[in-house]
Amino acid sequence: MASSQVWHVLGGGSLGLLCAFHLRTVGFAVNLILRSSSAVTAFKQSGSCVGLLESWRKDSVPSWRRSPPLQATSIPCIVNTASDNNSHVFCGEFLSKGLGATRINRLIVATKAQDTVLALRNLLPYMDPGCRCILLQNGVLAVAEELQQTLGEQLGWTTRSPDLHPQGRAAMYADVAGIKDVAAGKMRLYVASVTHGCYREAPPQQDIQRLPSDSLAFGLVHAGLGSITVGVLGPFLASTSAPLLTGKPSITPEHSPPQRFDTVHGDDMAFLQDLAADLPDLNIHPEADSSVLLHGLLAKLAANCAINPLTVLLGCCNGTVTELPQTRGIILDICRELIAIFGPTPFAPPGLKSGDRELAPLDCTKEESEKALYDWVLAVAAATANNRSSMLQDIAAGRATEVDYLNGWVLRAAAARGLQAPVNATLHALVKAREKLVAV
Repeated sequence: MASSQVWHVLGGGSLGLLCAFHLRTVGFAVNLILRSSSAVTAFKQSGSCVGLLESWRKDSVPSWRRSPPLQATSIPCIVNTASDNNSHVFCGEFLSKGLGATRINRLIVATKAQDTVLALRNLLPYMDPGCRCILLQNGVLAVAEELQQTLGEQLGWTTRSPDLHPQGRAAMYADVAGIKDVAAGKMRLYVASVTHGCYREAPPQQDIQRLPSDSLAFGLVHAGLGSITVGVLGPFLASTSAPLLTGKPSITPEHSPPQRFDTVHGDDMAFLQDLAADLPDLNIHPEADSSVLLHGLLAKLAANCAINPLTVLLGCCNGTVTELPQTRGIILDICRELIAIFGPTPFAPPGLKSGDRELAPLDCTKEESEKALYDWVLAVAAATANNRSSMLQDIAAGRATEVDYLNGWVLRAAAARGLQAPVNATLHALVKAREKLVAV
């Protein structure tokens, strides 16, 4: 049951609005943190509510629903220095009456991958000790590496050597926040693999007229029901740093599975389990086993690397890429490259229902791993068939995409192992070209 606890949601995109809608609907107080004061003004003029259309439902005729009112604010702007090397700035003019004296204790970060580090840096002065922060980005593996290097000291992490994230400053993981000194008040970071399909869309005028507000510009369509598999970031990074950066499989017949952390971090898992119980419509699955979490994140990476660029290049919804033999062949090639880069470790994605699928056998062959990953990516595309990928939405809006944190990160991981990934390289180059063509 929801409590008086205040949740802050950073980012007004489709995933941020989806989380804000469900948190507010079950009774939590929600403060939506937007990019600028003009965005806050637009939100307030729309009635300070979020509209949701669950088009994935087949048991009834979907209709627009409206959340109770939310609070909204923007965040202070910290100007980049040359060392930041990041042109995708997330900042806004601070509204004192927005956050005011309120401290951030629960935070969902749903910004674009390239905006995450600067956005968190801007918010650090307003966070309570021990603030629980959930990262929901595509490309979250690259984001975690960037956080390690750029905010490692503030977050209590040990910064080490380079370098896979888009600005080339990533590090090995050790002494990560959440493993030790939890009582010292370090930020409690969680990482998630999200397979829901949703996109921003204002309700049609005839639907707006049936709602209590005259305007509801902050609407979204939940086009594909997926899941959110979430775990503690610290133990995950500590237990997977070597496999990620050396190319060794995370589980092999010669190596024992990583340590489980459900006992060591019982309060973290209790927090995630309570959140899952509070938000049943988001299909949240807490995951204590870092190896399972890694498999889910790598599988989601494969889906993003295959589906998103193809929808951009073809200008289509997700389902179309499953229907054409040409695109199915490209998806299989993407899966093959990922297996080659990260080793023949059995990919065990959480599945469309998430959390109900066992790891593949340890003696699973490379071909079986490729086929399992390929089938899962196709299943994700089919489950979100009517969804417009976030990358396609970015291109349509003339914005930079997250491709550097997806296919680009795969290319850097391949280079670190002395490998090539030509299909990922081609898709990355073509999406970057599309960015240039639509840039305003």
